[in-house]
Amino acid sequence: MLVNAAAIVQDAEPNALRDLECVFQNILRASIPLGAIVLFIFLLWAGYQFASSQDDPKKAAGAKSTLTYAIFGFIFLASAFLVILFVSRVLGTNQIESFQIFFGPGDPPACLS
Repeated sequence: MLVNAAAIVQDAEPNALRDLECVFQNILRASIPLGAIVLFIFLLWAGYQFASSQDDPKKAAGAKSTLTYAIFGFIFLASAFLVILFVSRVLGTNQIESFQIFFGPGDPPACLS
């Protein structure tokens, strides 16, 4: 069993700097939906805090601050997405959206093909 594992390790190609393209592209693609999910959870949490405050000014203030932070987070998330989209359209390229570092010859990484 160890011989087979060693053969697999020897046959595998080492990671290259080009493989970072896939990592950053996956982070970029996952950050917007993940941020939207977190925003939705914070909005639900702020609503729960408002509903359970029962005329307690401290709890209502905490709910209000949670809602304020959620709204600021939404503004930040939307502006980050719009900046990436705007820069990509102004430059006339999709390299920002697909995060391609290298443009030279050779096969693109598996995530870009």
